[in-house]
Amino acid sequence: MNRDVFLLASPAELLDDGQVNRLRRLLRRSDRPFELVITSDAEGMRGLRDRVAILAGRPPYELLEAMPRLEWYQQWGAGCDWLMSHPGARDAPFLLTNATGIHGIQIAEHAWALTLSLARLLPRAIDSQRDGGWFHAPRREVIELHGANALVLGYGAIGRRIAEVALGFGMQVTAVKRTPAEADGAVRVKTLDALPTVLREADVVFVALPLTRETQRLLGPDELSLLKPTSLFVNVGRGAIVDEGALVDVLRRGGIAGAGLDVFAQEPLAADSPLRDMRNVIVTGHYGGESPHYDRRAMAVLLENVERYLRGRPLRNVVDKRTGY
Repeated sequence: MNRDVFLLASPAELLDDGQVNRLRRLLRRSDRPFELVITSDAEGMRGLRDRVAILAGRPPYELLEAMPRLEWYQQWGAGCDWLMSHPGARDAPFLLTNATGIHGIQIAEHAWALTLSLARLLPRAIDSQRDGGWFHAPRREVIELHGANALVLGYGAIGRRIAEVALGFGMQVTAVKRTPAEADGAVRVKTLDALPTVLREADVVFVALPLTRETQRLLGPDELSLLKPTSLFVNVGRGAIVDEGALVDVLRRGGIAGAGLDVFAQEPLAADSPLRDMRNVIVTGHYGGESPHYDRRAMAVLLENVERYLRGRPLRNVVDKRTGY
């Protein structure tokens, strides 16, 4: 009789041998026999779809709707907005867990790289360097962060790390999250209801929210018009949280000083997007989450959850497939 398959959808070379061996040991000690398959080949995954009981990694999402025995999927990332376009997977009975918590360090570093580059006018300095020029930034055009107001939209692992760095710069920090919370040390914590007020106060806005039905186009023309002409806007969450056309408009009319964007409504960003040609915009290709430690961290979450699963204990990072978080 064919054993149930534990499918790890990943290139084997990205995985740590010690962690893979630990996974094998856990499965061998289980009362339930599993066949561990590690592959990144989509066709190979399709051939196993009737046998997969546990799935981890980065499979084609449409496969989840075609796995009748799937009990649990541990995804390799945090965002679950893919559920919006795969209702069959959303409605299927399998348990979904994500890798929330493993992106805080690298995405916060990326957010701050964008922020500091904009604040100190580094794109203009780099352009001048390439042209053989000597760019000396006008005193009144650079932005000093000390004492400024940082607004962090989304207060999970990424938002908390962004806030921690902001405090290190001597900034005043307000965080916005979906559910009510007390102040977190020096960080003032608000809910989405306070958005109009905190947007008016912000000198730097960091978007680190997940994309859900509630947050889709959360920041439209009305919200963006509340920002100061001297403020910076940094999005490392999801592109569809922001009305991109409205963002282009506010940048064109000088409604904000600049934007650092790692995520977009459509990716890759269109070659003719106005955002590409703006001197006060930095575009990066959705790589804020990349890190040489990424797969090791994701595998650590999987291993912890495998132990819990085999012992019948609650899993870490369970996602409500109806809400997407």
